[in-house]
Amino acid sequence: MVNYYVTIPGAKGLIEIERPQKNCWIHAEAPTAEEAALISALTGISENLMKSALDEEETAHIDVEGKAKLIVIDIPKKIEDAETGSISTIPLTLICTDEYLVSVCTATTHVLNDFFEGKVKNVDTAQRPKLAYQIMYNNSVRFLYYLRQIDRASDRIQKSLSKSMKNEELLQLVDLQKTLVFFSAALTANYAVTQRIYNMVKLDQNERDALDILDDVTIENRQALEMCSIYREIIKGTLDAFAAIVNNNQNIVMKFLTAITILLSIPMVVAGFWGMNTEVPFEGKLWGFWVAVGVALVISVVIAIFMARKKMF
Repeated sequence: MVNYYVTIPGAKGLIEIERPQKNCWIHAEAPTAEEAALISALTGISENLMKSALDEEETAHIDVEGKAKLIVIDIPKKIEDAETGSISTIPLTLICTDEYLVSVCTATTHVLNDFFEGKVKNVDTAQRPKLAYQIMYNNSVRFLYYLRQIDRASDRIQKSLSKSMKNEELLQLVDLQKTLVFFSAALTANYAVTQRIYNMVKLDQNERDALDILDDVTIENRQALEMCSIYREIIKGTLDAFAAIVNNNQNIVMKFLTAITILLSIPMVVAGFWGMNTEVPFEGKLWGFWVAVGVALVISVVIAIFMARKKMF
């Protein structure tokens, strides 16, 4: 699906148009091969750049081919429910030409929807590089938003674990940890791309006004990286702590069962001795049974007191 957007002086936000025109924003969401060929013919973007934009495994980087500048960044994408940690990353491709800004993504994303819904101010499709940097900034803000959601989900899971440790909660923590690993890799790659763009813009007199936006992108990206690292350490520490608690509880149960087994084995040993097919003390006496039981109880009590003092149960 391909959509075309422009900004008009005096009007608020982006306006969708039916046909492309100069200085418009062309957005392609999961485009077909025919739509990609149409964009290539319309904008003059080479087929190689379009193929790169359609690659779902493309990593964050920047490339310049002729007058077209290609920027690939990783963006967060909610798969199912953010509270379960089902968030991954997908590539977003931005291509700036002399007349158009082209964005290509394989799925719907809030990073771009914020622009289409008028949530981002000071948008001008005629200033294509600046608009691309605004998208990068909004992407960093969206990473921070999801990181805060992950933090809240982690707190909720930890509270549940404190009451009852279940595999479901532990698996959710592992899922959050996996998400943070993806985020960390994506943010690191995006940060490298931002730094390279920043160095290129400093040398371009026509884009000097975009330096402030790139500074903000760098700051937000660095903050997201730091938050991601902190949350990863917290979840890692939580998993290690609960693993230690599980092992400790298992050791306590095993120690208790061992103590009970020892205590129960004493009467059986005494009964075994008095049940031999040889003459034993008090043989043939009715009260001899109670003597054997008494001996077993006395030994059991003595050993139980000893074990209690040694805190064996």
